[in-house]
Amino acid sequence: MFINIFNYKITNIYYYLFLSSIFLIGIFSDIKNINPNYRLLAISFLCVLFINVSNNEILDLKFNIINNFFSNYPVISILFTSLCLIILINGSNFIDGVHGLVLLYGLVVLLFLNYFLIFVLDAEYSIQNGLGLIPVLLILLILNFKEKVFFGDTGSYLLGASIGLYIIKTCNINEYSYPYLYANFLIYPAFEVFFSIFRKLCSGKGPYQPDQKHLHHLVQKFYQNNFNYNITYSKILSAISIIFWIVLFNLLSINFYQEKVLLIINIFIFMIFYSLVYLLLIKKIRK
Repeated sequence: MFINIFNYKITNIYYYLFLSSIFLIGIFSDIKNINPNYRLLAISFLCVLFINVSNNEILDLKFNIINNFFSNYPVISILFTSLCLIILINGSNFIDGVHGLVLLYGLVVLLFLNYFLIFVLDAEYSIQNGLGLIPVLLILLILNFKEKVFFGDTGSYLLGASIGLYIIKTCNINEYSYPYLYANFLIYPAFEVFFSIFRKLCSGKGPYQPDQKHLHHLVQKFYQNNFNYNITYSKILSAISIIFWIVLFNLLSINFYQEKVLLIINIFIFMIFYSLVYLLLIKKIRK
């Protein structure tokens, strides 16, 4: 299902092997609690290998100097594309800390991406343009809210990898190549990775050591401390609150999808807003 929705040809075995391998890493992580460093190493190796053998590296970033650099040194393009995919896969796992957050985020990205392609760019509609995954995510979301199903490393890794492949595929089609808009769509899990690693290093912890101080955890604690909501309800509200701001941010970015400089500025605005909200919540909770 995760593969067919992206309209990959069955003869291209690389996609099957890559997503299957990511799925297995998630399964083993959920069952055996594999060391995060080993998981990162395995995911990184798979991403670089897949991008290299499948020739799916991103070559056009809309700046001639960067494009020429990628053309002259293709290994840099491979490493850059692989790094983006690695960050997205791990970022999806990082935000999977409260009920429904990663599922809601996946739904938002797929909906906005397809809205942009179909209604803004007039791309040909196809049920295989990621829309086939939406009913599956909706069912999982309902079950997750009811605490019947938990996404785990398996689900978050696979969803992040699938969305990443879809974005790369779309970005490599010339008429649909708007890399900075897609970067706006994906900045939340990406910045979650960088911000989390930075704050853990500053506090003397290992960068991949799990904790309860991600933004979604702070929002959850805010609802618990100030409104006396139970754990389940506060987790759901945390996910909905964060996704609300993600939706507003994505709506803003689509409005100037052709303005790459403004889109880059918008990414920095998001990072500043995220950081300020985080610091305010930390201060509020510590009181």
